[in-house]
Amino acid sequence: MRKVIVIVLILSMTFLTGCYDYLDAENMSYVTAVSVDMGQGGQYEYCFQFVNPLSEEGEFITYIAQGNSLHAAINKVSQMITRRISFTHIKLVAVSMKAAEELDKAIAGFNASRFYRPDIILGVVYGDKASEMFSSFEPELEGNAARYYELEFSAQNSLSKVSTTVKDYFSYNSCALPLISGSTINGIAVIKNGHLFALGDEDDAICYNLLTKGAKQSVFSDALISCREPSVKESWKKGKPHVEYSIKVDVSPLIKYKNTEKVKYELESILTVFTNKYIIDGHVDLLNSTRHFKKHFLTEKEWKKQNIASDINDIGVKVGIITTETKKGRSVVN
Repeated sequence: MRKVIVIVLILSMTFLTGCYDYLDAENMSYVTAVSVDMGQGGQYEYCFQFVNPLSEEGEFITYIAQGNSLHAAINKVSQMITRRISFTHIKLVAVSMKAAEELDKAIAGFNASRFYRPDIILGVVYGDKASEMFSSFEPELEGNAARYYELEFSAQNSLSKVSTTVKDYFSYNSCALPLISGSTINGIAVIKNGHLFALGDEDDAICYNLLTKGAKQSVFSDALISCREPSVKESWKKGKPHVEYSIKVDVSPLIKYKNTEKVKYELESILTVFTNKYIIDGHVDLLNSTRHFKKHFLTEKEWKKQNIASDINDIGVKVGIITTETKKGRSVVN
């Protein structure tokens, strides 16, 4: 009797293997990007870009739907196509300037576990219509649209390109997003507490990268520069919070007799303008500086009550230069 039971159990296990919710890839529609615009009657207009399943060259097609939320728009698009929608390959969420005025509402839903990918790039499109971006970006050299966005919006390609993810935004609510203008990424959109605060230029993008992530080898002022993340030291001066950012920059001149001290001066100048404009005068915790003061408070409630971002009136930036000169094929650091 026991042998019969064991045999029955073994046979049952063979039939139970597999995933109950398995879906064939051929029955899926993969979203590569989503744009968000203001629609009619206070609704949002979502444009979903899909990989064309009938194309062998990675072409894409778009569907537009309006709704009070992302989920409502997805339900409408689901009725237009026969395949099941998948967000596993999404790389970009682009929001118009108007929709970015209430960014929390515009992208609500992308922080839900079903759709949320921590590496989705979040950007703001210059102008009234974010969906027009899809006609501007044409991945001629990279057939895969998802791969194209990943490369195009990578901050590693240029010091003036900001690469901020959905995870970064939902973690801090104040940050710099890449500003998309036509087919180029040039400048930043400054977000303050979930609202579009200001638009910045290429120098602002350089400063943001230097003060948050450092820089891999990039060109600045006729020189190759690179540096790691800055060291940050917080303190209290006359009862007010003070933050000091120290950056050690490796400079390799591209032009003979280029004065490296001039590079240092130019870096310090744009960094000072940047911190004064947004952090000190605008009271935007753009660099998430307040997190360094959290350890000074007993509870998180006391820390939040202090509202340090509005109290920061002094931010210092020190730039140290390491000169690299090329001699006879070898790099010499002075």
